Amino acid sequence: MLHYASGISKLKVLALIMVACFLLVSVLARANAAVAPNDSLSIIHKLLQSAPVPSVKTLNYYSELVNDLSNQPGDTTLLATVFNQLGGNYYMQARYDQALNKAHKALRLYLRVNDTSGLYKLYHNMGVIYEANKDYEQALNYLTLAYQMMDRRLESNPNDRNALIIRPRLYNNLGIVSDNMGKVEMAMQFYEKAMTYSHEVNDETVLLTSGLNIGILYGKLGDYPEALGHIQSAYELALKNEEYYHLANIYNNLGDIWLKMNDFSRANAFFEKALSQARDVNANEYIKNAYLGLFQTQQAIGNLGEAIRFQSLYYLMRDSITSYEVREYFARLEYRFEMERKEDELKILAIENEIIGQRLRMKSLTQRYLGAGFFLLIVVSLVLFILNRVKQQAINDLVRKNLEIVQHESMSKLVAQSSRPDELKILPGEATPEKYAQSSLTADHKERLIEVIERNIQNEKPYLNKDFNLNQFAQTLGFARSYVSQAINGHYGKNFSSWVNEYRIREARRMMANPENRRLTIEAIAQAAGFASKSSFNEAFKKYTGLTPSVFMKRVSEID
Repeated sequence: MLHYASGISKLKVLALIMVACFLLVSVLARANAAVAPNDSLSIIHKLLQSAPVPSVKTLNYYSELVNDLSNQPGDTTLLATVFNQLGGNYYMQARYDQALNKAHKALRLYLRVNDTSGLYKLYHNMGVIYEANKDYEQALNYLTLAYQMMDRRLESNPNDRNALIIRPRLYNNLGIVSDNMGKVEMAMQFYEKAMTYSHEVNDETVLLTSGLNIGILYGKLGDYPEALGHIQSAYELALKNEEYYHLANIYNNLGDIWLKMNDFSRANAFFEKALSQARDVNANEYIKNAYLGLFQTQQAIGNLGEAIRFQSLYYLMRDSITSYEVREYFARLEYRFEMERKEDELKILAIENEIIGQRLRMKSLTQRYLGAGFFLLIVVSLVLFILNRVKQQAINDLVRKNLEIVQHESMSKLVAQSSRPDELKILPGEATPEKYAQSSLTADHKERLIEVIERNIQNEKPYLNKDFNLNQFAQTLGFARSYVSQAINGHYGKNFSSWVNEYRIREARRMMANPENRRLTIEAIAQAAGFASKSSFNEAFKKYTGLTPSVFMKRVSEID
């Protein structure tokens, strides 16, 4: 049997590599168009995660960048997350209209991609923003939506980490809204649940805020010792975890309690601490509350000059929440805000440089990948071309070898016919075929039987009959079936079926090599050679010649 298939598996592998190269180049080309927006969004995402809260000017700059990036193809979920972050940071700056604007943009994007994980977090944030904007009905609506989604997630998966983390925060904010709506008992229940669930997930931030809110609620009810106890616990947690934003709020609330208890000295000290801390974290809401507390304290002790100054600062800060021009005037009054503006400019410049650097690096990397991909394509194409030439040459050599075999078989047949007697005679004293059927097959008998088999198979060509089988052949020869099988297996080293197929393939190959048979189809040649089906013929022909019938016929005609 002959074969040319040694290089076929390599060709398949190389072809797959070539396809992979094309896909790589295509993916990189597309990625080059989308990578810059995603990189810029990732940078802004990281900056918004860091403390302290960016100034309004910085947030406005971020918003312009993100609005531009939203018009380019990119990661929709990441874009929604960044809009949600912007809304949260505008909320920290008491810019509630802008906070809600960004939150609604995030909402549309999350709904577009059906991101339930992002949605229920956003609903929670929107409830907090509406609460701060004193729209308690809307706050309750969005917090309820968040609660329903959280509840469904925990029903389907009680170990959902994200839902478990947001649950105490959600209860805490439901308590705040209930408190503002005058539902004191309900608010207390929500706060207590928030504390319970925050212990389960070890969320000390929520433990801090819910404890603080319980203290504030006790302060409203006039139970000042209980209020101070809870607020003091919140204060210790804030110091432990370096929660400086919450620390400003805690100082304000401690000032409120001591003011109600007429301890003006302590009240004033805590309001001053609140003002300093709120400026450090750039929290306008808490700056405003500190000014109000200082005004009330100074008024209570009769220091009217300081009271008027803090009252003016309070009104300026309060008005700045709804008027950006007044906010700019207030910023000019404070030297610290001037310093912050310079820091903002440096930060914006750093962001721009980082974005430009990211784009240049990705462009350079993409160009290198494209260059390597095209080089690999050229190399693979060259190797495929060379291997294909080698393959074609191997096929031609194999066809010539088969033609030589056909010629040799024809010559051998002529020689055998001229030298062999017309019929095989049984020598006197030798066993007859009937005798073979009743006794064991000796070596001499086996040799004589092989001569009978070869004479019959070459002269009569019974294999050309598709129904030709061992029983039929044994009956024709007059020998036992087992003896014929034994002789074929022992002499030719193969079973009867393989032996017959080899003769049929020789016949088919001879017919294909004859120019007179070029018009015959493969099916016709297969039937003429004794094969019952084209598929069995194709399989046997490939096994014995190393070529498929169609390739052999085509190459024979080309060689001729």
